[in-house]
Amino acid sequence: MLLQPFVAAAILGRQWTWLFVPALLSVLIVFIMREPLLVLARQRTIWREPRPESEIARRNVAYETLLLTICGLSLLSQVPVTVLAILGAMAAALSALALFMTMRNKQRSVWLQSASAFGLSSSALLASQVGRGSLSDYSTWAIWAILSLHFLTGIFLVHARLDKRTGKPTSASMQRYAWFCIAANILCGVAGWGLGDTRILPPLWLSAAVSIGELWWISRPASLKEPLKRVGLRALTVSLVHTIVAIAALW
Repeated sequence: MLLQPFVAAAILGRQWTWLFVPALLSVLIVFIMREPLLVLARQRTIWREPRPESEIARRNVAYETLLLTICGLSLLSQVPVTVLAILGAMAAALSALALFMTMRNKQRSVWLQSASAFGLSSSALLASQVGRGSLSDYSTWAIWAILSLHFLTGIFLVHARLDKRTGKPTSASMQRYAWFCIAANILCGVAGWGLGDTRILPPLWLSAAVSIGELWWISRPASLKEPLKRVGLRALTVSLVHTIVAIAALW
């Protein structure tokens, strides 16, 4: 959800600039920084005695903040300060939400993960701004929306499968949410077709078709015996193929 949108938007920009390096580093640092920040938050609010990992976390945050600042200053040559500030604020808000939920042992909340599907995918916006020098291109928002919707559908499918394996009644709700996402893929494709843009049809309808197949498989008793590692590898493969199809469609 973090790297595929970035790479897709960079490819669709059709030009290379060295600023992709600090842009990618910025995306990775913001994501990785959550872990040491979580340690520091626990030290401040939960742990009564200082722990060794807290000092390590402080050093990591200091180094990562310094590197993030250097990357940010580098990006200012291509990215307007307002755009960089907005994207940075979005990343900070998502990180704060993730920390808040994790501190309450709700890091696996489906709603947190749903927000992450759109938040992490916004790495495509930074890559597009760096590559194109603008966010006004149609393909920028199309690739972000198409991939985010696919990731969101996948999140509901994963929860539906896990809840069914453990006998939770919420599996039915997760499947309904997945159906809503599938319907959104289909309807967005129809809307694009009606507006004369058939480019978005392949990735949208591919996501819908694969998700319908996954829902059918989840309904089979044999699916409960399938190793989760295999399920994860299949989901990753589908996601990569879907991203490639989206890039080809919007090229």
